[in-house]
Amino acid sequence: MISFYIISTIVIFLGIVINLPGTIHLNPLMAHFYEPRTALFLTTVYLVMGALSRIIIFKKEIIKDNLLKMCIFGAFGGISAGFFIGHINSKILLIIFLLSGLKFIYEFIYKKDKVKLNKNFKDLFIASYIAAFIQSFGIPAGNIRQGYYYSQGYNIQNVQGTVAVVFLFSGIGTIISRITNENISYHEILKILPTFPIMLITMYIGKKILYKIPKSIQDKIILYSLILSMLSVIPLFIS
Repeated sequence: MISFYIISTIVIFLGIVINLPGTIHLNPLMAHFYEPRTALFLTTVYLVMGALSRIIIFKKEIIKDNLLKMCIFGAFGGISAGFFIGHINSKILLIIFLLSGLKFIYEFIYKKDKVKLNKNFKDLFIASYIAAFIQSFGIPAGNIRQGYYYSQGYNIQNVQGTVAVVFLFSGIGTIISRITNENISYHEILKILPTFPIMLITMYIGKKILYKIPKSIQDKIILYSLILSMLSVIPLFIS
């Protein structure tokens, strides 16, 4: 697990500074140590810990508008997905993911000057419930939540903290659902817990660096990370 600790710490740091989606690297990394369903569960546990760390580090930047609705829908999305893992065609979820991601990327590119757009209920539902449902299957759907906020003109710092709150609820929902419906070994979870203080230190350093990056560069990082998340699912269509 030493390699996991090192690589996951690097992924956390890059996730703060260049908005690198963690699921892209953590799922394959976990798959080297565990069978697919266990790897997916432990990745969720790790990402929940990462979300809690982000909330602590970015608590002052969190966007309060519609946050409660996002969290509630996200929790239900994570819980309901637990009942469908292994029983739903992943290709369908990938298509929904791509369509949702492209929608928010389009809005970010062409409407980013219109700060804090009045988003409707449909967009909120997609960014909360649908994103949580899809992400429970190991698809890196965090960019849907991010795209929702980026398309409203918020910066990386705002989105890092806010999306972390939403994912915390959906991730806990997924964990509860999986533990309730499957025989999960708590021993494996204990191996991941020591990484939490390392996450806090890494994110604190990453945040300090992030504030030194000009907004024009941040916009390019946002667009790159959203597109990267979309491209990362292409191999899943082939498999």
